[in-house]
Amino acid sequence: MTGFELLAEWRSNPRTADLSVFVLTSKDLTKEEEKYIHAHAESLFRKQNAWREPLIKQLERVVTSPSLENAETLHPHRRDNQLNASCLRDWLEIEGYQVWSAADLNTSYEVFSKRLPDAVLLGYQPR
Repeated sequence: MTGFELLAEWRSNPRTADLSVFVLTSKDLTKEEEKYIHAHAESLFRKQNAWREPLIKQLERVVTSPSLENAETLHPHRRDNQLNASCLRDWLEIEGYQVWSAADLNTSYEVFSKRLPDAVLLGYQPR
């Protein structure tokens, strides 16, 4: 399942339709892909650009907790390679976020059944 299909599935499910989704990618997106992401996600971040500080600013905007030290959950979809995913997870935890991981749609729903996250970080992997 692609990141686009995963995002479409989340948006079509009433329980997950309103999740704040942030997309992080190094993929060269087509105009249509970019348009789709902008229509269905909070923000698009490109790995080629400085994305860490803008991502934290966006997370602070949507996460319900008033401070990063007590921040709610962020759920990254780990399609990235293991080293990048591990570095990203470590960095977010250092910033005060609780991080849950899921590698596919079924696992994400398993995670969401326990508690809906405040935000989802969806990684788009180039093909």
